[in-house]
Amino acid sequence: MENSVHYAIDTALGISEWNTTLPSNGGLIYLGKDFRPFSISMFHQIRCLNIIREAVATRNAQRLTTKPTVIVHHCTNYLRQMVLCRANTRLESVRRPVGPHVTNPYVTHTCKDWTVVYNEAERNYDTFINRRIKN
Repeated sequence: MENSVHYAIDTALGISEWNTTLPSNGGLIYLGKDFRPFSISMFHQIRCLNIIREAVATRNAQRLTTKPTVIVHHCTNYLRQMVLCRANTRLESVRRPVGPHVTNPYVTHTCKDWTVVYNEAERNYDTFINRRIKN
């Protein structure tokens, strides 16, 4: 994990990169004989980050002073809960102890391989679509 030039808030490339972070159908999966829809928490979190990114970019571009939308409030609260529930308690050194506390982003974090989750979400969506086509 590192600071990146990718996933910018308001550039065409950044928007394109954000739009590729979810599998088809936004990462919903369908379970049971009735194919009841569910969202995998990881994909819900990514959708929320993108919603917040979009709101920040829009507010900056239009110099808006209105309050954030209900969905932005939902996403902010949801992400807060997810961070608290799944917090990484690794210590990070603080580079500026006075004023805005800036932590050192250049520490090694080991991320999980999400390939299986994405592949299974795609497989599930294909099964759901094929079932709908047959009916």
